Amino acid sequence: MNGILNFSQWANPVVLNENIKAAKAELIKRYAEKNRIEEITPEIEQKATDDRAYNKIREIVKNNDGYVYAFLLFWLDHEASFNDLEELYAKIKENAGSLNSLPMTIEEYSKQDRVNGVNSFEALMDQFHNIEERRKYRWIIDKVNGDLRRSIKSMSPENIDRLYTAAKLIDKADEKAGDFTDPETGIKTNNQRSLLFKSNAFKDGLTYLDWVEKMADGVSNSELSSKIDALRALQPEAGILYNSSGYLAMSIRTEHAQKELCSVANWCINRGRWGEYGGKTAGSLQFNIFNFNLPVTNPLHIVGTTIDSDGQVSDAHDKNDTGVKKDADPASHFTKLGYPKDLVDVVVDTIPRETKIKTIVTGLDIDTSTPINLLLTLVKSMYAVNLDVEEGIRKIILDIIKDHLSKKLSREETFDLFIKYGVLSTFSAKILNILIPSLSDNEKDELLKGTNKIINDPATGFRAIISRFGRSKYPQLTAIIDNENEVKDIILNGNSNLD
Repeated sequence: MNGILNFSQWANPVVLNENIKAAKAELIKRYAEKNRIEEITPEIEQKATDDRAYNKIREIVKNNDGYVYAFLLFWLDHEASFNDLEELYAKIKENAGSLNSLPMTIEEYSKQDRVNGVNSFEALMDQFHNIEERRKYRWIIDKVNGDLRRSIKSMSPENIDRLYTAAKLIDKADEKAGDFTDPETGIKTNNQRSLLFKSNAFKDGLTYLDWVEKMADGVSNSELSSKIDALRALQPEAGILYNSSGYLAMSIRTEHAQKELCSVANWCINRGRWGEYGGKTAGSLQFNIFNFNLPVTNPLHIVGTTIDSDGQVSDAHDKNDTGVKKDADPASHFTKLGYPKDLVDVVVDTIPRETKIKTIVTGLDIDTSTPINLLLTLVKSMYAVNLDVEEGIRKIILDIIKDHLSKKLSREETFDLFIKYGVLSTFSAKILNILIPSLSDNEKDELLKGTNKIINDPATGFRAIISRFGRSKYPQLTAIIDNENEVKDIILNGNSNLD
């Protein structure tokens, strides 16, 4: 028989009688086993059921005998005290309308040895705590549009629980920061209201869940120190441009970094439109500036500015996605937003360098490539860029090697790649020595033989190509040939100095 789920069912005399019978049968069985009794007489039944715990439990449930059997099992098998059972009964009454949302009935919990490794009584009490927690954060579901609400209700219980967790983080952030009154409109706002306003753009529950979780992570990770730590962990997908006096200006170079660092903002580039703004196909830069002197609920707590490939501001939005572009000229735009002069000067001065860095970072697909494919793209790119001149790019590549490759690639993978594609530039040779700092003599010989074949093979080598078409036709191949001896020396002496 299943456990009772609600108070209306308790009135059913059949159910009540079954619970009483089950509880008495359990007491008689255990009494007989304990005393090694084989024949159950009416006298034995009387002795077995004249039990202090049984009588106390009937008193606790106040003659609502539909729970007597389950409560008896909690007492007998799960170390639940009378105080514990009184608390459980209070929870049942307080949450009578939500009992059907429990993963199991009360009786089923009482019959389990453990639930997910936890004492089943404790697991049941945890579920009541979850029900009460969810009630506080029902707004995350109840206040959205009808299509979205129906989609959410079709999601798995695990995904719905994730929504409640996100709602809790958002409410906690609002409690800490308080409401903010927009000086222009006089309207009070906070993260919850902002989220519900933006939720109208969603119809699918899972898409909404992903966005809500990123926003919750953003508002709960808005302190300056934690934001800097998160940014540094993502380098070179993002870079710090300015950090002083409560302002943090950053260059966002990948969609992954945008979502990780700036999910607190209700921007469309956080919801799949990165390519139209900061993406590599747009050829633009994305500069996001946090002002930690303002509460997280203030729309100007974060402003995102997109700068086109021509160096002009094309778009700018505050935290709530309101357009705040002040001027096409970056210096004028940032100044009119009220940022200090030294921040404006630093950010504007970095535009040419950031353009170069963004080109190579996005060209490498650093946020989506596997480590081995990233190294392959990196090795190929070394022959197309004059890294002796491009100091900014040289440094960013070094960061990629240290942060993304050195700890993620095996020696064998790295060695095999350089064997296949050769060591064809001084920079590439130094990268090889960083990734494999102790090449054996045999490994050096194998690398030199492979590279020599690529350059000097009579039929397909670079020298053969240059001899047929001339040095001016393929300047990159010419540079590789000219540097051949220097590359050989670097491999032999193990030089890895990139300064």
